[in-house]
Amino acid sequence: MIPIPVRCHQRPLQGGLVVPWISLGLADGTHVLGQTRRARVEAAFLRRICQICGDYIVGKVVLFVPDSNLTTHLDTGEPPMHPECAHYAAQVCPMLTGRQAAYRSTPTRANGPAGQVCPDPGCDCGGIVDEPEQRAALAGQPAEPWHAVWCWDYVRTYLPSGEFYGARVTAPLRIRPIPRPHADNQLRPERIAE
Repeated sequence: MIPIPVRCHQRPLQGGLVVPWISLGLADGTHVLGQTRRARVEAAFLRRICQICGDYIVGKVVLFVPDSNLTTHLDTGEPPMHPECAHYAAQVCPMLTGRQAAYRSTPTRANGPAGQVCPDPGCDCGGIVDEPEQRAALAGQPAEPWHAVWCWDYVRTYLPSGEFYGARVTAPLRIRPIPRPHADNQLRPERIAE
């Protein structure tokens, strides 16, 4: 049992796990873990709101950066977190820990045919972030290792289409691989920015 951070005690639980603030909530009160609300993802980046607890972040932030972006730009579509919320997420998220070795190859109930919108008519999500083309490209692909990157700030990034993407860390304080105890992989040593 992984202890839940104090700042997350007000968050709902599902399957014993904290439901992140950015998670897609359905009208029946359940949540689709791994699916996010577009408006909350953007607000998290723009206003420094923790994607896990939903509180504002003052001070250092932690961003999860995939291995494929580690040597290029330190870009990520994963919103910022408080250090303690990031520590919790790194211990319980199936993709991060290696318990889920690959991206889903079948749709969840929130994923459907191209153009499907959030099933909750009162939701402010602006649609499900994971677009059908992106999900199709990742379907069944192995989950890559991730890294926790500490920084004071980041710059927002946009896709060539002009659509908001996420963030780029320009001055990392520390980069640490997220341990994947359930995966057979070699972890890179910790790096500390000078």
